[in-house]
Amino acid sequence: MGESYLRYTWAVTSAPSGAPSVSFSANGTNSAKVSTATFGASGQYTITVSVTNYASGLSGTASVTVTVNQTASGITVEVPTDAVHVTHTHQFHATETDQFQQAMSTQPASFAWSIDQTGGGSMTSGGLYTAPLVAETYTVRASADGLSGTAPITVINSAPTIAVPATADPNPVTAQ
Repeated sequence: MGESYLRYTWAVTSAPSGAPSVSFSANGTNSAKVSTATFGASGQYTITVSVTNYASGLSGTASVTVTVNQTASGITVEVPTDAVHVTHTHQFHATETDQFQQAMSTQPASFAWSIDQTGGGSMTSGGLYTAPLVAETYTVRASADGLSGTAPITVINSAPTIAVPATADPNPVTAQ
């Protein structure tokens, strides 16, 4: 009754609140003695393996605590609106995200802001965008920690809208 009679069954017995289920590359078989766990969120997990000899019926369990750390992997740039009028301003915001596209628990002290196209307007160090005089779509970029993220912003130059029609008193006005 050798090793080939052993069956390895992996289970997560505790996980961070709201974390997606952990998947195992192999489970419930002899080949699961070597299994890769795939996580969907950072945090602390307890994983238990049950080993059963299905020839003799003997079994045992062992548990291990695994901490999955956040790793910065991207920057998301939030666009406050789809379009901005020429020479107007809009505030952009950036968030550094981890390998699971979740906000990092500690954000960079600041982001470096830029516009990819020459003449595409200007950005302050705090992410305030001022649109140029040329109506076009531009790319706003935020960078930090060797990572960057982008978002498009469309600059428009539409005719003004008359909110209140002109009136005169007396109406009609006559010339003398």
